[in-house]
Amino acid sequence: MKLALICELVLEIVKYTLLLHVLFGTEIRRKWMAGVSVVIWTILLFTGMVQTNDMRRISIVINAMVVVTLLVTAKEAIIRKVLYVVVAWIIAITLDSGIGMLVEILLSKAAYAQLRLEQRWMIFSLISICGLSLIYWIQKKRLLEKSKVFQRVAKVILYICIAIMMIALPATVTGLAYLGREINNPALTSKLQILTDIFLFSMIALAIFIIYVNNTNKRMKRYLEMEKTLKDTQKNYYEAMLAKEEDTRRFRHDVLNHLIALGELARQGEMKPVADYVEEIQGDIVKIQQKCYSIGNTIIDAFLNYYVQMLEEDVEVSVTGCLTQEIAISDVELCTIFSNLIKNSVEELKKNGEGKKYLKIKVSSGQQAFKIEISNSISREGEIQGELPETTKKDKKNHGIGLRNVTETVEKNEGIFEWKAADACFQAVVTLPLRRSI
Repeated sequence: MKLALICELVLEIVKYTLLLHVLFGTEIRRKWMAGVSVVIWTILLFTGMVQTNDMRRISIVINAMVVVTLLVTAKEAIIRKVLYVVVAWIIAITLDSGIGMLVEILLSKAAYAQLRLEQRWMIFSLISICGLSLIYWIQKKRLLEKSKVFQRVAKVILYICIAIMMIALPATVTGLAYLGREINNPALTSKLQILTDIFLFSMIALAIFIIYVNNTNKRMKRYLEMEKTLKDTQKNYYEAMLAKEEDTRRFRHDVLNHLIALGELARQGEMKPVADYVEEIQGDIVKIQQKCYSIGNTIIDAFLNYYVQMLEEDVEVSVTGCLTQEIAISDVELCTIFSNLIKNSVEELKKNGEGKKYLKIKVSSGQQAFKIEISNSISREGEIQGELPETTKKDKKNHGIGLRNVTETVEKNEGIFEWKAADACFQAVVTLPLRRSI
């Protein structure tokens, strides 16, 4: 029995350590302290300082030793450490109680009755450790991030748990109300009514919390996607700037040779070769200029250069205007607005194979606001009528939300979003506030 109790302390320390890591990502330092706790517990048992026939006291001592061990070894700030350990302790007790009830249901009454209390504790702890180890392994392998299958399974399990809670809470409330009516005890009935009210308000709070978490996760996912896209496009923009700088440096290096060649052709009196040579040089200059567009804002410049390079050579691109003042919205919000607009224009131009194709971007600013105008040629006006243009892609569930995101972000920042389609041209105009100087 004493060996079983020593093993139980070890299992409890392992269980709580896994809980802290799974729930909060807490690391353990001074792991030798766990061994010290086991040694102290062994001494207490074999010297008779803790009587093995008092299981209630043993349970209290084991829990106290585990808590103290974690408070000493957990690698967190003291306040956070105490909070994490208390939460882990509450969850562990609840988990053991639930597993205990489940084991009692699955085993026959005779088999369950034959198990000593310390044996039950060990079984409960082993089941908890197996489940927590599986979760720890999934987290370490980052399967929820890498595997679509694990993401779906986790989502299904989460929904099942939520459904069970939403069923269990009303059932508990109903049971308490029924029990209160059956027992002819006014004091107990009053207490049950208070408990019933607590359950009802808990259900409402749980529903609100689930909705809040779900909406927060959606916003965070959108922000993270925008952040990743922003980083990728900025990297592309910087590479384009470096390439333009390299081409400019090479052109400057050859300017003297070009002037010598032009001077020689001019002395020979042949104007047509001179004109042809100048035209060729102008073409090289235009190519260098078009290699990297800039309007003065790194976010817009990054997405502009990222998407424009996807266009075919037959698309006429015009970028005018300059933004020199600081805007009042965040980089992520500007990313949401401009990336969706420029992406839609480029996708339309890539599938449009008829007539003249062009993309015009104009940026202008005043004292309090700035305006972005994006115009592009379209092939069929009839497909984009309505309150907002509808996607022509087959997967309408996962596409067509770009302009809705633009609308929401613009309105959130007290801006104006307008669009129109006429004369084989789609034009989107966004007006946003500039940052006010203090």
